[in-house]
Amino acid sequence: MAARILTVAPRECPEEVVAQARRLLHSGGLVALPTETVYGVAALADGGEGEAKLATLKRRERGKPFTIHIADPEEATRWAAPLPRCARRLARRYWPGPLTLVAAGAAKGTVGLRLPSRLITRAVLRAAGDGRAPLVMTSANRPGAPPAATAEEVVRTLGEEVDLVIDGGRAELGEPSTLVRAVRPRLDLLRPGALTRREIELTGCSLVLFVCSGNTCRSPMAADLARRLAAEAAGLKAAEYTRSGLLFASAGVGALPGLPATKEARLAVAAEGGDLTAHRSSPLDRRSLELARFVLCLAAHHRERVLSLAGPTWQGRVEMLLPGGEDVPDPIGGGVEVYEKTRDRIKEGLAARMEALLADPWQPEEE
Repeated sequence: MAARILTVAPRECPEEVVAQARRLLHSGGLVALPTETVYGVAALADGGEGEAKLATLKRRERGKPFTIHIADPEEATRWAAPLPRCARRLARRYWPGPLTLVAAGAAKGTVGLRLPSRLITRAVLRAAGDGRAPLVMTSANRPGAPPAATAEEVVRTLGEEVDLVIDGGRAELGEPSTLVRAVRPRLDLLRPGALTRREIELTGCSLVLFVCSGNTCRSPMAADLARRLAAEAAGLKAAEYTRSGLLFASAGVGALPGLPATKEARLAVAAEGGDLTAHRSSPLDRRSLELARFVLCLAAHHRERVLSLAGPTWQGRVEMLLPGGEDVPDPIGGGVEVYEKTRDRIKEGLAARMEALLADPWQPEEE
């Protein structure tokens, strides 16, 4: 039997449409729903007929989970353990929207979570979910075929196998959601989609900002060393350090914009396998501070300057790089040997702090 089609305007949620979808889902039916990415086919994940039909439709082994779709952000804690900070940052920025998060499950294993933006779909999710079993949804296509961007495409390919298609017009983005796994110790982009890797990194990672004077020696050396130490500690290649959940940057309280790192700083870092050839100095500003999770200063007067810009509420986020609170001596004007001693002092400070820094993105954040 061909699927029934009900058409709704983009911002409408007719009660009778929502009620029909709920009845079908609770009786083991399949309902195709619009999202901002592509159309999906939904079933009630109660181990019953609907879930079995969805597994057959997608040729998926029974027991292999589908993505749970939720109507409101607070529902995530029903099915997942408290989300770590990196996942919470992504959810705050991109939910509702084209992001699927894989997180630790509330009981065991992992769970995929998605909060779509279409109002009619969220209304159905809200009505059909009863707290005992979630609603799961997967793209409305046969395995290996392109996902459907319109209700007509759903009917053409799956019309005999779904019970209801809610036609909400063309999916705006027309490509799958971005799939991100946020399970300690690594933040992994599993599937590119509507969101870019750079967007995921800038939003999900905790930014550590190193601050010195001119941003041509101490702070850029610290940022470069930190990237490689973080990657090594997380078992990653140096270029993959952002998968640790951290980003590192640097700035200077008296920096002129666009200056390269000093020759001696470049040589000192190169001896450790680093590269400062692309570095260009950046003056410290309030915007940089607002983006930072932590600010690590190379000298006491840098910390004073940061706090004068940021205010007293930042006391807990602005610290000296060296745990003892002493300054890292300024090597400017010295030779390579002086810079190497400075580099090694910075490494000592980073080594003492790296475990705590790496733990930060994975600290759970309650709703």
